[in-house]
Amino acid sequence: MTGERPLYFLIEETGRELRARLLLALHAARAGYSSVIAPQWLTWEILGDIPKGLLLFKGNSAVQARNMANAKAAGHLVASIEEEALGLCDAAQINRCYDPSVARCCDLLLFQGPFQRDCVTAFLGPPKRSSVTGNPRIDLLAPRFGARHTSERDDLRGRFGDFLLINTNFSTINPRDLDACAVLDTCLNAGWYDPKVPEDIEIFFSEAEREKTDLRNLIDLVHALIDRGFAHPIVIRPHPAENLAIWRRAFAGQETIHIHPDGDLVASISAAKLLLHTSCTTGMEAYVLGKPAISLRTPESEWTNIITSNLVNPAYTRVEDVIAAIEAIFAGAPVDQCPPTFNQPSHDAELARHVSVDPDHDASARIVAACVDLLAEQGTGGNGPATLGAFGHAATSDRSIELSTLNADAARNVVQELATAMGFEAIPQIEEIAPGVILCHPLATSPTISGHGSP
Repeated sequence: MTGERPLYFLIEETGRELRARLLLALHAARAGYSSVIAPQWLTWEILGDIPKGLLLFKGNSAVQARNMANAKAAGHLVASIEEEALGLCDAAQINRCYDPSVARCCDLLLFQGPFQRDCVTAFLGPPKRSSVTGNPRIDLLAPRFGARHTSERDDLRGRFGDFLLINTNFSTINPRDLDACAVLDTCLNAGWYDPKVPEDIEIFFSEAEREKTDLRNLIDLVHALIDRGFAHPIVIRPHPAENLAIWRRAFAGQETIHIHPDGDLVASISAAKLLLHTSCTTGMEAYVLGKPAISLRTPESEWTNIITSNLVNPAYTRVEDVIAAIEAIFAGAPVDQCPPTFNQPSHDAELARHVSVDPDHDASARIVAACVDLLAEQGTGGNGPATLGAFGHAATSDRSIELSTLNADAARNVVQELATAMGFEAIPQIEEIAPGVILCHPLATSPTISGHGSP
């Protein structure tokens, strides 16, 4: 396939996105296309120096939109999926993820579900090209991919037995390296909020207030469980962007409480007897995994109505109701027999509206098919003297890129595991063309691309 335009799968965080990008790369290789997995900031530095191809952006903020425009000016095609919208079920909040200029500079909008498509189409107008594909991160929750979690899941069960898992999400008021004002600056720079619109700033601070309320309620809930003699271990898994100090202070000296920020999220959910969250996307992921999960919603807060997890998990607004549900579930009651404090819709129907899950057609395969269709329509070639070697001259690295997992050996192991899980006999040739930049060759020919050869 020499001369074909490559696919560039941009990545911001290895921990959350890498396996999904490698799944895309595997499907691209089977379709006969080369793909490059690279940190987004590093790629944006050299858009004019790399072979013209299709760049898959992981967001649609003002920052992303500016770089989409730069990619278009450099001769690339542009597609995007909105990672921040995974788990959102409110039109206003979904649209907040999209800068209006995306309508001009994105050739292909990929949507996680029909509700997101309808919201964005009403906001931006009919896109140039679009497809409802689902999200590869949901693909990875399918049972066939579960083998990789077995060892860590079993280790957690051996260590903690039947335990309550609490996933936290307080990165606005408890950020790891920043403070709430710096988080606001980040949101303003990304275009999620307009500093000239007072209502936008009020929304940010209302979210901060919601997090403060949830944080207090969650700490009170855990202490109340202990006071009532809850004998099972409680494992608290803070969001990766959170500061751990607050959790260590809140539960210092409590032998049954364990702060466990590391390890695989899916393994943790799979090992737990029950997941408790405060309006977190992980509740939706637990539902897809078939694991029981409940939500502690903020009383009188509209913010918690925007999270799909609260549509597919029993959700409560009172701490005492959550405690009663936890005790009942650990005593053997099914989670769906613990009545919530408000009427729930059909969980499966709500999930289908917001996240397309098709066991016969992976989201990753649908995404690659949509990108390949666009490439085929636009033609091939035209790369000139550009080479993939330009990645080696770029200086910027993403803050959340872990080079120990984004290298050829690690990527090859993951791709082999993914291929085995899906029953694929062959895996593509993989090489590291610069630190943190992986090239995945097509299965059919393992070609060279614009002067960059195979090892």
